[in-house]
Amino acid sequence: MAHKNRAPRGVSVACNAYADTALKVPYIYAVSSAIVPGAAYTAAGVEEKTKEGNGVKPKEYLSQIRRLDVLIEQKIREKDELAKYDISAMQYDVDRVQVSSSGEAPQVRVVEKLIEYEKEIDIMIDSFYDLKRRIISQIQALPRVEHVQLLYKRYVEYKRLEAIALEMGYSFEWVRHIHGNALAEFGRKFIDD
Repeated sequence: MAHKNRAPRGVSVACNAYADTALKVPYIYAVSSAIVPGAAYTAAGVEEKTKEGNGVKPKEYLSQIRRLDVLIEQKIREKDELAKYDISAMQYDVDRVQVSSSGEAPQVRVVEKLIEYEKEIDIMIDSFYDLKRRIISQIQALPRVEHVQLLYKRYVEYKRLEAIALEMGYSFEWVRHIHGNALAEFGRKFIDD
């Protein structure tokens, strides 16, 4: 999924702390759906941790791009559903605006929630692009061109091994073999101590 309609808005996120791609491998864990101000979480309730002590495998690490992409898509759908459900039901020229005990119209709360969703989505997209850029640079730092091609197609373009085999002109079994070697090489270079 290309987040073409969203440009990073300069929001600082924990993801930026790992600019040195060759030294530490960050790994994203889903921890909650709430945002804690000042905590090292992204808007999706995702916290970054370094690989030390968590036993991350190369496949898990590389799959983070797709996982975060899916989380962004879900968050956008949630926001769109809230916008359709609550705002489309309001008829400003016909309905009388009800005010809650706090003195605020319910529509104000809906708009505030939509703004909150937009901020969360922006932070997630910033994290997505930072993570994707870091992983691509790590993949491209591998010495064997076949490994670079295969890992890029699999984990950045989300292609299945069968499709990659066709594109590269190899048998499926050979691509599986290369994939295993590429993951091992990636692990030695960026994950193993």
